[in-house]
Formats: sequence, structure tokens, C-alpha cells
Amino acid sequence: MKTMMVVLPVVFASGTAMAQEEPRTELPSLLNPTPEPDWRELSADRPDFTESPYTVDAGAVQIELSFFDYAKSGSTDTFALAPTNIKIGLLDDVDVQFVVNPYVHVDEDDDSQSGFGDSQIRLKINLWGNDGGETAMAIMPFIQIPTASDDLGHDHLEAASSCPLRWNSPMAWGWG
Repeated sequence: MKTMMVVLPVVFASGTAMAQEEPRTELPSLLNPTPEPDWRELSADRPDFTESPYTVDAGAVQIELSFFDYAKSGSTDTFALAPTNIKIGLLDDVDVQFVVNPYVHVDEDDDSQSGFGDSQIRLKINLWGNDGGETAMAIMPFIQIPTASDDLGHDHLEAASSCPLRWNSPMAWGWG
């Protein structure tokens, strides 16, 4: 399957910046955001492309989208315009994600269909390695919502989970 993808991570902060003079007495959360200077490096989470074990910092919002995705499998060509993943940091090791596919087009043999695709709500819980180390792992349960039109997706609610794992090998290779 060939895929073209452009990911543009955009990050917005919610809440107000905290003064550096006072030590934090509460754990970071959506309502008590991680100060922007303490944010970790961004990590893309494109469904079915690059699910990572890393979460968005508490109180941060990360918006990822592709302008155009293309896939070919046998005689089926599929492309999507502006598939989007909106990630919101609930805690420093937990985020919630909303994945939407505003336009999907499928050509299969002599049949073609297009319209809105299925949507997902995902919760990612980092188990270890969020702040560095050789390995990182998370558990990511999700619900797929049947929002697709014209038989482009599933016609029922689905629930599943994945466990993204990352290993940085000694030879500067990253395995996921």
C-alpha cells in the first residue's frame, strides 16, 4: 500500500502561564496546564500511520492534519482530504484525541463512493518513557463512530485498543 502524507502539527496553549517563582503544588492537568517552557517535543499521531506512545502535555492542544492521503490496495484506490486528529492533554501522561475524516473517496473496480468518513475518540495513557529513555509504551483504547456516508465506513459502533511501543536502538534507529 502506497501512502502520501503531510503532517502539520500545530500547538495551542490553554490557560494562563504560571509564575516561575512559585513552585507547583498541584499535578499538571487540563485545568492546571504544564507551563509552555516545560512542554515536551511534539509527536505525531496519525491514525494507521504513526501512532506513538507519547502524549500531549497537560492543557495543550495539538492539531494534526494531512492535506491529502492516498492509498492503493489491489484494485482499490482511496484518497482522503484533510483527515484531522485533535489531541488535548488531560494530564501529562493522558490525552484525549478526536479523529475526523471530512472527505473520503474510494474507487473499487467500477464502483466509486465519496463523502464523510468514520470518526474516532481515543484516550492515550502513557505507561512509561513519556519524558525520555530508550523505550516508551502506552495503551490507547478507542471508539470508532459510524459517521461515514455512502457505505464508506462501518455501520456500527466499534471499540478496540492498541499499545504503541517505541524503542530507540543503540545505532540511532527508532522502532515502533
